[in-house]
Amino acid sequence: LITDLVMPEMGGRELATLLLRRAPELRVLLVSGYEPHNPEEEGTRTESPLFLQKPYRVATLLGKVREALQR
Repeated sequence: LITDLVMPEMGGRELATLLLRRAPELRVLLVSGYEPHNPEEEGTRTESPLFLQKPYRVATLLGKVREALQR
């Protein structure tokens, strides 16, 4: 799953949580154009799920996808 942290109806973390209940083997990559604003969000960068800051290059995205699939 590649999803943005900030979306209109449901945030990316909420979406990931719902989908992981149905498919625990799902790999998650969160992306965002916003810098984390609070300490809770800061952990996103170093903990699972993986985090990718926008804008990003295709090669960087592919590297993160590879990293997620190898977990």
